[in-house]
Formats: sequence, structure tokens, C-alpha cells
Amino acid sequence: MRKITIVLLLICLWGCSNSFDHWITFTDAFNIGSISMPAKPKEQIDTLKTGAFTLVSSINTASLNNEETSPSTFYYNVYFPTYIKEFDLFKMKQDSAIVNRLFEYMMTEAKKITDCEVIEKSYFNYPEPGVKITLLNSQTNTLGVCRILIFDNYIIATSAVGKRDNFSNEVENKFFNTLNVTLKTRNRK
Repeated sequence: MRKITIVLLLICLWGCSNSFDHWITFTDAFNIGSISMPAKPKEQIDTLKTGAFTLVSSINTASLNNEETSPSTFYYNVYFPTYIKEFDLFKMKQDSAIVNRLFEYMMTEAKKITDCEVIEKSYFNYPEPGVKITLLNSQTNTLGVCRILIFDNYIIATSAVGKRDNFSNEVENKFFNTLNVTLKTRNRK
């Protein structure tokens, strides 16, 4: 009986782990980049129109079977302007103040959409200007870590969401580090 209990415990632990060995490498529909996901993501492509510019968004979502593991839901999003002269990221990147305003705008929008508060943010360069923000929804006790990178022609965002109590920053970091951007699309020629 004791051996059976130990074997069942090991099987449960193995089944609950979000091991990257069993994840798939997903390439987005625009061949901009790839990232490891726990399953084939649901992809939603949409167009966002404002008075000044139009953006195409490709939102890819995949979740683990076990929601008790945290993070359990992962997002890989690509945003790019349909007409570069309206919203030229290459020109915006020449001025760090404009890039910082763009990051602040995105964080404000993320707060509105998710009904969360920003509890931490840090800027980095990997391999382009980026920001890592940690969002908390205190009503649902849900934590999300979102990283936004601005390239010459598009923006990439990754997110990992799960329960705050057992959120693994190590898993989020491994997830983000699987991001592989196609070099020929990364920089403006």
C-alpha cells in the first residue's frame, strides 16, 4: 500500500508540473517569432482602429490542464501598424521619452482592461527596449507578469497569469526566454 501511495504521489507531481520538455514551439501566423507554449494556442487576429492609427493584433493563448499550477495561462501577442507612416515604431525608438510614454500608455490600458494594479515594473533591453510589469487583481488574487518589447516594425508582449499564492517567477522567466524573434523581421532595413 505504501509503494502504491508513493507511486501515485509521483505521478500526480509529474502530471502537475509545467515541464517545458512537453511544450510545443509555436510560431505566429505572421512568422515574426516563436515561443514555447503548453499547448497549441488559441489564436485571435483582430484590427484595432483609433483616430490616428490602425494596429493589427495577433493574440495567442494557451493554458495548462492543471489550474492549481501557477502560472497556468500564457499569452504571446504581436501588434503591428498596418501603415507605418501613421505609427512608426522605428522613429519612435529614436527618442527614449516617446518610448517611455508608449510603455506607460500600454500599462495604463492593461490596468483598465484587466482591472488590476501595477505592483512592480522594470525596464530592460532584450534585445530591444522592453518593460516587465507585474499586475495584481486583488479581487481574484491573480498575478500576471507581462513583458513588452518594442521592435522596429512591431511590438511583442508575453504574459504569464496564475494564482498569486504559488506563482512561480522562475516558470515565467523560462517561458519568456523561449521567445525567439526572426532576425530578418526584427530590424528595419
